[in-house]
Amino acid sequence: MIPWCFAYDKMNYARYLSPYFAQMTNLQKKYPSVYEAFKAGQFSVQLSNNNIFGRIPVDQAIEVTVNKDTQTPGGTSRFSLKAAAEHRSAFLGQLREMLQGNKSQLSHSELQSPRIQKDEEAVSAVVSLIQGWINPFDEKRDLISISTAKTAPKDIASDLMRAYEIGEQCYANFKDERLDKETPAKKFHDPMKTNKLKTFSDMCKKREVKSNGRAVILKADRSLLGRIIVMAQARSLNMEDILSHPLGPLPWALSTPDGLLRKTNKATLATALQKNVALQEKHPENSG
Repeated sequence: MIPWCFAYDKMNYARYLSPYFAQMTNLQKKYPSVYEAFKAGQFSVQLSNNNIFGRIPVDQAIEVTVNKDTQTPGGTSRFSLKAAAEHRSAFLGQLREMLQGNKSQLSHSELQSPRIQKDEEAVSAVVSLIQGWINPFDEKRDLISISTAKTAPKDIASDLMRAYEIGEQCYANFKDERLDKETPAKKFHDPMKTNKLKTFSDMCKKREVKSNGRAVILKADRSLLGRIIVMAQARSLNMEDILSHPLGPLPWALSTPDGLLRKTNKATLATALQKNVALQEKHPENSG
């Protein structure tokens, strides 16, 4: 994973995962007691005896405990300003414990037959969808985007194919310059050089419009709706009229972010069209 962080300029992950990995790989030698404790499973917490798969990290156990306290009378303060909400939450928590009290200790929701069948159907649906479009994992094909079925140009394909190799080289240089030597050539927090490798997202087309004599690139903005709501508080805006128009540069129901027509499974469309068609046993004879 660390080479991928270096390859795609995830600097914080690349910088701090490197010494962390070095410490963990030398844990048995430097801290044998901690190593033996980890092997014994002393890095997680078992909250309930009814679920043998329920071990969670220590920090998550603290969060779960606090959340559980809010569902009991006298729990975390300011859970709700309504007393009825607190009593209802506490009642539902007790009812849940009563209903689950007779469960076997080996029971788990993900091991039940309905859940297994649901997961198998989900996997089959993904496989069927990929086979119905185009299989990007075929080694005989060029690199193809699984979402748009668009073939990557040579420069992007080259960066994608060499990404791990480039990341490994950057990782090796980082260790040699900052970690392995007693007198490092560079300080640990010195700036790191980015690779700026191209990906499928670089094939996206940018749409420009003219505004006050200058070109503005339209892009999807996740905070657009929030800004509209703030403006609506100070101005007389009809949200129904605003939301009747697309809030992005492209209609997402019909196109992908790179400007291509959104691909669908044609077999699904045929099934939907035939669903409301009444079949006839007798066909009309030709008039000729």
